[in-house]
Amino acid sequence: MKYSGTYFCGHDGTIDIWGPSKDRKWRIEKAFSGLCPECYEKKLKTDREKALSEARKRAEQRGFPEILGSKKQCDWALVLRDGFIEFAESVAEKAVDRKWPFPVDASIVSLGKDDIMEAAYYGCAVYTEARFWIDNRDEETKILQLSVQKYLRCKKEEPFKDVLQEIMEEKERERANLTVRPDDANKDGTVCFAQDEEGNLITAYPKDNDFIEIVKSKGLMWHNSNRNWRKIKTEFSDINNCVAELGNALLVRGFTVEFMNTAQRDAALSGNFNPEKKHWIKYAPAKEQLVICWHGKNDQLYEASKKLSNARWSKENQGILVPVEFYRQVEDFAEIYDFGFSEGAKKQIRKYKEKEAGFLRASVTKPGITGETSAGERLRRQLESGGTIIEELRDDA
Repeated sequence: MKYSGTYFCGHDGTIDIWGPSKDRKWRIEKAFSGLCPECYEKKLKTDREKALSEARKRAEQRGFPEILGSKKQCDWALVLRDGFIEFAESVAEKAVDRKWPFPVDASIVSLGKDDIMEAAYYGCAVYTEARFWIDNRDEETKILQLSVQKYLRCKKEEPFKDVLQEIMEEKERERANLTVRPDDANKDGTVCFAQDEEGNLITAYPKDNDFIEIVKSKGLMWHNSNRNWRKIKTEFSDINNCVAELGNALLVRGFTVEFMNTAQRDAALSGNFNPEKKHWIKYAPAKEQLVICWHGKNDQLYEASKKLSNARWSKENQGILVPVEFYRQVEDFAEIYDFGFSEGAKKQIRKYKEKEAGFLRASVTKPGITGETSAGERLRRQLESGGTIIEELRDDA
């Protein structure tokens, strides 16, 4: 049964309550004493962002290495790893009185508070894969035992080194290897690239007219709230290609650039990247047709695309619609006017080509060609085959 009411946050809503009537009043009061679903989701998101921000800050303070994995995996693992350290601290406090919260072997019993925390930190330095922390979530005891064992083994085999310091130094060497300063550098500082949670390309640099001109020309937009420049990820964007092209333009103008990987760096230095297309051939699923799109007003492109078979302007799609079966014309058009194809458009063209491959192929004889038998001759042959000859059709002796 549905019940209406006002949530604690002040928003009105409706809930479904089932079960014994005697419990409904209490359940209704309890439901509306909290936040509405929308506010609750916002609170969860805010709490997650806060936990992630605090975990990231503490990781930097502790000198922990970065976690490897996708952006979402790394964010989740970062919070899980931060929670593990909190768990290790509570265990270390209890270890002072040798009151372990889980069974331990003889080698671990002898560890003091400092050794336990050093072992926990060592585990954080060793286990850098996001998948490890995600797969072992809610298994802090297991992680601590594994960390202690690795720590003791390392300490026994060789003098224990500052592992975190080594890792950080290695990370700095990697960053230096990915940072390029051109011979004719004339700009201070370094332009660094990164990706946000949605995979968008982001970068920042102190206010500089040359920098602003370059990033704008490559399609980046300024986000005032985050104080950075951002290029929205789309089905057309290849992050490595985007960074290589942008990095190349910055290096040519004298900026020092730190790339995210060697592929981006090498492509930027060699110029071996594909300049980003400004115009695209997309696919409109609702129309089941290809869409020719370009930025701004362009009479030349409009007139040229309108000449394609069955082409028509679509206000909804902001482009010229063309049936997929005329893909050859569209490909010729794209080559002439330097258009790129989206993955969706490529897929539909491939599907139509496969369909074409199944069409029956045959040679066709045109009517009225030289040598064709006349109607009279055909009649004569038919009568002769039946043993009948019409006198008017008999050859003269």
